[in-house]
Amino acid sequence: MKRMVLLKPALKITPAEMLGVPFGWRRGDGDWVAVNAAVTRGDVVQVIQEAGCPLWQKNLPAEHPFEFGVSPKVKAKVWITAKVPHFLSSQIPEVYWHPRVLWVGIGFQRGTSRHLLEAAIEHIFREHQLAQQAIAKIVTIDTKAEEVGLAELCQKRQWALKTFAAEVLRSISVPHPSPIVEKEAGTPSVAEAAAICGAFSDTASEALQNFIPKQIFRRPTQTGAVTVAVAQAEIEYIELSH
Repeated sequence: MKRMVLLKPALKITPAEMLGVPFGWRRGDGDWVAVNAAVTRGDVVQVIQEAGCPLWQKNLPAEHPFEFGVSPKVKAKVWITAKVPHFLSSQIPEVYWHPRVLWVGIGFQRGTSRHLLEAAIEHIFREHQLAQQAIAKIVTIDTKAEEVGLAELCQKRQWALKTFAAEVLRSISVPHPSPIVEKEAGTPSVAEAAAICGAFSDTASEALQNFIPKQIFRRPTQTGAVTVAVAQAEIEYIELSH
């Protein structure tokens, strides 16, 4: 008589490298092989989520390896954040997912080059330890939509662009309005107002969290100046296919 062996069905646990795919998260640095192996083995894997919607946590199977608190049994870590890697625990393999939550508002003079725009954004992100993979969209006033430098930048970096009319930006309360900008653009703010408008529908600036006010970037060897502000949205941007 043949002996019947009942096998316990394997848990359908999403590998760490696929965790953010349904939400449009961008994969960052880390030891993906080691963390995936820890998930497969069922080791305790700590998840630190600082950005993006956390609703995915409610759809996990009853038995899963993810720990959302602190545990001495942690064998690997998954960071979900808009920040750049800092690898606090060299003995524990870590990986980074970057939800697209950062709306980058920019204002600049006509004819500003792609190189200066790119350098300005990189400078602000480096200064505030932000991950460029977490960029949702570049946002600005609609009169800049046809600027060659901006178009070249978005094409090169594959960043989506969204523009707003001056009357829309004028309705947004910002920390640092400028009479000079208002005279030239028809709104007291471009970078800050665009960043806020992109990340939030009707949230007052006083209630914003993780908001980087405008900073003006110049280079002695290049003509023009770029103003950059960054607002972090509560929910990640997911690009819908048509």
